This record gives sequence, structure tokens and C-alpha cells, in this order.
Amino acid sequence: MVTFTEIESILLLAVKISDNSVKTISDATGIRANTLYKWKTTKVHLSPSKADTLMLYFMESEPLTLIQAVLLYTQTNLLLSYLLSSSEEEVTEEE
Repeated sequence: MVTFTEIESILLLAVKISDNSVKTISDATGIRANTLYKWKTTKVHLSPSKADTLMLYFMESEPLTLIQAVLLYTQTNLLLSYLLSSSEEEVTEEE
């Protein structure tokens, strides 16, 4: 199961790697550009309805960007999980 925090992280990655500007995404979704800029650059959260709107935008308009964001999120979490589960001895042995 995917949590809202994970979805929001994936959407944040999608916005960051999108070829479209925040202004373009704002115009397409109806979410104010100021809201997207603030969300993108600070620790502010999107409302669930805005997250749904943004998810629909990426699903319909930029599906490859969304797939890339999911893959990047998954790879980063797997790597982080691996690094955090490794003991100092394991890390030292692998170097």
C-alpha cells in the first residue's frame, strides 16, 4: 500500500523532472503556480484534492514523467534501505 506521503514525494519528483515548467503545470491543473512553487521548495504539503489533480495531470499528460518519478523514488528508497541496513563491517568490507 502506498501512503499519501509517498504519493506526494513521487509527485514532487515528477514536477522536478518534468520538461514542463511549474507555470505550465499550474495552467493545466488549475493549481495556483504560487502554491506549486511553495510546495516544491519548502516542506509544505499539498491538500489531497490538489495531489489528486496533480496525479491526474501526470497520468494523462505526462505518463512517462510519472513512471520515471516512481522508478527514481523506488530506487532511492531501495538504496537508502540497503545502506541503512548495512553494518559498518559490511560497508567497510565492500569498499
